[in-house]
Amino acid sequence: MKNNKIARLLTIVPITEFIAIHLVNKLFSGAMKTLLFDIGIILLLLLIIFIKESGKAKGKLIVFTLLSITVPVLFILNLPATTYEGGKAIVRNEINSEDVTFIPKKYISIPITSRNSLFIKDYYYYYAVEVSGEKLFYIVDPADGSVQQLQQDYFWWES
Repeated sequence: MKNNKIARLLTIVPITEFIAIHLVNKLFSGAMKTLLFDIGIILLLLLIIFIKESGKAKGKLIVFTLLSITVPVLFILNLPATTYEGGKAIVRNEINSEDVTFIPKKYISIPITSRNSLFIKDYYYYYAVEVSGEKLFYIVDPADGSVQQLQQDYFWWES
């Protein structure tokens, strides 16, 4: 009976972690790969089931505690350097002009070659801007915040 109460109480941890990870990822416009974090959360939920069903919960509680700390720490350590909105500020600084207008586009990111990251997707943030009547196109790497100007619109066929 005691393990039942502990298991119910422990359920709050993985649910909170799941919600937090996916909300923060949404702030980064989905720039993160969340599969590994989701697997860690599933393992936490499985541990809760084992704690509930078994008489001896001490070892499982230690593993639960370590895993419930590891998942958010890994997530925080691997957050991208900038959000999509933060990338706008980087592009504005790169252009170094007061007359910058961001042109809304259907897509906010473009695929890139593999970056071999377990945690950040293979995409750059994409921006179309108008400066003094001229259209310019930029990409910002969410991982490190570096910016590059493109020679033409990546989505030239939609223009």
